[in-house]
This record gives sequence, C-alpha cells and structure tokens, in this order.
Amino acid sequence: MNYRNSNAVLSTGSVWTPPARGCSVLITEDYDLFGNNVNGEEGIYLKTDKNSGKHLVYFEKFSEWGEFSDESVLFEAPNHIPPMNQEFIDRVTEMIITFET
Repeated sequence: MNYRNSNAVLSTGSVWTPPARGCSVLITEDYDLFGNNVNGEEGIYLKTDKNSGKHLVYFEKFSEWGEFSDESVLFEAPNHIPPMNQEFIDRVTEMIITFET
C-alpha cells in the first residue's frame, strides 16, 4: 500500500488535507498499546484532536484505541475507505455528555 504522512505535499504543490474518517493508517514508531507494540501495524483513522493535533486510531487486531502524532502515522489514500473500515465507522459515534457534573 502507498502511505504518506499528514504533512506531505502533493506534486501540484498544494498541502495534503486530513483523510476521511475510516481511512487506513500505518504506525511507524514504537508505541506500547497495552503490551502490544503497534509499530508497523495498520489501524483505522477516526479523527484528529483539535487541541493536541493527535490522530485517534483504532486497531481491530487488538480491539484498542491509541492517539498518535503526525510523525508516527502514515495515511493511505486520504479519500479511500476500505469496506471493512466503513462497516466499523458506521457503528462508532463520539461520546456525548448528557449529564453535567
């Protein structure tokens, strides 16, 4: 697969925009995810946090989530969502707090 980081510049000179929710990503640095090193593992991109700039990624293989910086994530085709990823993201919604404490 062809992967690129979020800071990649396209041949046209324009800056590459963040991928669609459900795009496949590849982790490129050592990262301990509950006892599993996810370096070299493929995950499903969900979103980028506006405050931290980190990318939320789900790993179906481990049934776990992780947050990754730009430097440790390569994105596959930004607008391509594999059918298995689509099925997953169709079931995932952001948690909404309905009871203020």
